[in-house]
This record gives sequence, structure tokens and C-alpha cells, in this order.
Amino acid sequence: MKIVVLLYLLFNTLAFWMGKDMRWAQEFFFQCSSLCLIISPMLFDFKSKGNSSKSYENKFNIALGVFFAWAFFVYLRSMEGWSMLFNIFLGIGVYQAVARSLIYEDVRFVIKGAMWLVLFVIGYLILQLFGIDLRGQTTRGEYAVVPKCSIFGLEAHYGLYLAMMLPLILGISRINNLDINRSIWGVIRAILSVLAILGMFIVIYPSNSTAAYLALIIAILFYLWHKVRILFWCVLIPVTLGGFLYIAKVDNPMGMQFTRMDMWLKVIQDTHLKPFGRGLNSFRDDQKEDAIKYFKWCSQDKKINNTTIRA
Repeated sequence: MKIVVLLYLLFNTLAFWMGKDMRWAQEFFFQCSSLCLIISPMLFDFKSKGNSSKSYENKFNIALGVFFAWAFFVYLRSMEGWSMLFNIFLGIGVYQAVARSLIYEDVRFVIKGAMWLVLFVIGYLILQLFGIDLRGQTTRGEYAVVPKCSIFGLEAHYGLYLAMMLPLILGISRINNLDINRSIWGVIRAILSVLAILGMFIVIYPSNSTAAYLALIIAILFYLWHKVRILFWCVLIPVTLGGFLYIAKVDNPMGMQFTRMDMWLKVIQDTHLKPFGRGLNSFRDDQKEDAIKYFKWCSQDKKINNTTIRA
């Protein structure tokens, strides 16, 4: 790490060789080198090999560091997507701040506080279903109506939020202390726990998002397998069957599965032209509308060839 710091100081000093008229280049070099310096400890910090928990943390940090290095490399190839690269950096920074600052009891406190917001989000959706929406006409969707997605602007965002939060709430619940061998009350608690878990999939239903539904299934089954194995077997069949029915009866009739899959298959054929992609954030703020032309072209029923519209 000391070598990285030394190189950082040397290269930033040499950047002034460009002169005062190239301050934008000096600033850019400072920003890029600073990002690399801050991320470097994830790749080079192996001082805690003897501690098993620290060892797992280091492995995850290495994965994050490699991911950022890949994103940085893609950015340098296209010089596009600085905001996306910076967002990745901020996300990693938030993770590091939380992981290094909070203890287990602090995490429980945070999740308990967030649980009240989850209840508010679900309650607000229920009010919307009954025609009560305090937002009035301030939020309108594509068809000039207020979408029924609680406080979010899109149904999928509602589902993805719950898919992230509900497993965390499950993790701090009393389900971890479940013991059905002691008394009838234990059996009743087990039944109530199963109903509560199935209820999570009911509240996520209005999202119309297969991604959210599958994410919740995987997260809950993963948790139950490691913490409460008996409940895993109790909910495995209904949860899995419900997921298949959700995809077949709710998502597929909307047509998104088929159109997206067809487009993805055609875009994959184009990867040999740009193996590292077209740049971070390349389709987000496309002033020339090349992204629109590209996807319209991909939606046509023909093979990709050398005349591909390059976004």
C-alpha cells in the first residue's frame, strides 16, 4: 500500500508538467488516481488472514475491488459514464463505512427503524387500492394516471424495495428462536411464521415484477436453509409453485418476457464488436438518440451483421 501512496504523490505532481492551461487534465488525473488509491486497500489489505471473519471480509473486498477495476477500465476505453463510475465508487464507500462502523446491535437498530418505513409503504399501497392517494395528481404515469405503486413512481420499484427489505426484517424477527418441540405454542408459532412468510409474497404481488418476486424467493429460502431448516421445507413447495404461477399468469401475459428476451439474444450477437460494452452509462443520456436507433434495429427480425448501428 505504501508503494501505491508513493506513486499517487509522484504521478499527481508530474501531472502539473502539462502546464496551467491543462488544468482540466490535471483535475481528471487527480480524480482518477484518487479513486484508485481509495479502492486499492481492498486489493492489498491481507493483514487479518488469521481472523476467519476478517478473511471473508477481505475476499468480498477483493471482489468489489476487481469489479471497480473492471468498471474503471471500461470507462477509460470509452471516456463515457463518469457519473456511473462515481456512483459505483460511492456505493462501495457506503458499504465500507457501514461495515467498519456498525456492530451487530447497530444493524438490528437500523433494520427495526427501516421496518416502520416498510409498513408505511405497504399501508400506503392499500390506501391507493381503495382510491385514496395523498399525492393527488403530482405523480402521473405513461397513461396520465397516478400509478398504484405506493410512494414509488413505478410498480417494479415498489417490488424491488420490498424484495430487499423483507428478508432483512425476517432476519431480526423471533423466527430465529423457533422451537416446535417444546409445546403447542411452538407449533402455533411455526404456523404463524409460515403464514407471515407467505404474506410477504402477497404484498409484493402488485409490483408486476418477476425480478422482485424471484429475488424475494431466493433471499428467503437462502436464509431459512441456514437458520430455520424446518421452515425451509414448509414453504419450499408453495413459494416455488407460486413463483412459477406468478411468471406464467401475471408477467408473461404482459409480454415483457418475450420482447426482452428476443432483444437480449440479438444484442448478445453484437458483443464481438464491443466485448467490453459501449461504455458506462452510454445509453442513459444519449443526445444523438443512437440508443433508440440501436434498440429499434435490434427489435427487427434480422441477423446482426457488419452494418450494425454503432451507438
